[in-house]
Amino acid sequence: MGTPPSVVHVTEAMGAGVLQMLAELSRGQADLGWDVEVVYSDRAETPAPGVLRDLFGPRVRLVRAGGHDRRRNLLALAVAARAAMRARPAAVVHAHSTLAGLAVRAVTRRGDRWRVVYTPHGFAFLPLPARSLRQRGVLLAERVLAARGAGVLAVGPAEAAWVTDAVGPAVPVVSVPNTVSRAVVEHRRAGPGPGPGSRDASGRPLVLGVGRVTRQKAPWVFAAAARELASAADFVWVGDGDPQDRARWLPRDVPVEVTGWLDHHEVLDLLGRARLLLMPSEWEGMPVTLMEACWVGVPAVVRDAPGMADVVVDGVNGVVAQDDAAIVRETADVLQDEARWASLRDGCLATRDRFDPATYVSRVGRAYGALGVLGAQDVAAVHGRGRAL
Repeated sequence: MGTPPSVVHVTEAMGAGVLQMLAELSRGQADLGWDVEVVYSDRAETPAPGVLRDLFGPRVRLVRAGGHDRRRNLLALAVAARAAMRARPAAVVHAHSTLAGLAVRAVTRRGDRWRVVYTPHGFAFLPLPARSLRQRGVLLAERVLAARGAGVLAVGPAEAAWVTDAVGPAVPVVSVPNTVSRAVVEHRRAGPGPGPGSRDASGRPLVLGVGRVTRQKAPWVFAAAARELASAADFVWVGDGDPQDRARWLPRDVPVEVTGWLDHHEVLDLLGRARLLLMPSEWEGMPVTLMEACWVGVPAVVRDAPGMADVVVDGVNGVVAQDDAAIVRETADVLQDEARWASLRDGCLATRDRFDPATYVSRVGRAYGALGVLGAQDVAAVHGRGRAL
């Protein structure tokens, strides 16, 4: 037996969907005998250390580098990533999220470029065309640093297209679509719960929104739907954001309950009781929450925006609307039309197998091989020696 493959994952986005996919990948790699380390910085939504340990399991080393200050996190992640590269000269270094990707590649030396992989989980320069100084700066940095790595491991077809169209056609890119985590599958097997359709004994439908309260998530559309349909359903937003963003887009006079950040199992409990997921985001990578909703049979109303079509098939497992007004109209219609809602629910359950996590870790291993960061022997080791993931 040779030395097992080794990987260092680095992220600034230790929360929400990125956390779920990173935990799924890291834990799966460790279960296969890989030497796995995760270097991360905190966000407001980052779970407590004990919860992280449960998510990642005992075989994954967790190294905290930085707190809630994003500018300091960039430096802390860069320092920690450089130290990991020196300590583990044969390890794959896999950066997750824009800031981590910038930090890791900024300190990557010429001799290390072959082993650095970058997954944006939704580029920070979006939406295109880049208009603000921040967007243009991020896009410029992506183009400058693109050569300081083996390539991009995209979370879905839309993200892969952005690499070619916006960052550069010469950048190597491999797409491994996101999946739900094994925790979601196990949660569903543990019991179906009350089932989609009502939040409490009153029988009022529950419309759920999930994520950080930021411009990307278009929370003003969720608020508009809540105002118009307050008599027909309860609207709950799971997540949080900067106080000024909450006050601007989800003020106290809007009939929306904002829960703050919840444990993943609490989110799944709410999702399992929801009638509808409303996600009006202006762009996404390949949103994990959408896949989780589909897995438990909850249709979604989404915007016709990058990343959404990788999950939602219009009229099958959800509704794709063209603009803010159409999103509100379609939400009202799905809430009121029992037959349409039931058809979309059945479509979710009929199509959810494409989000099954069973082969996710092996597909990432093959992607590492395609990008040249693992040799053939190591790629074979990813397949688990017959183990089902």
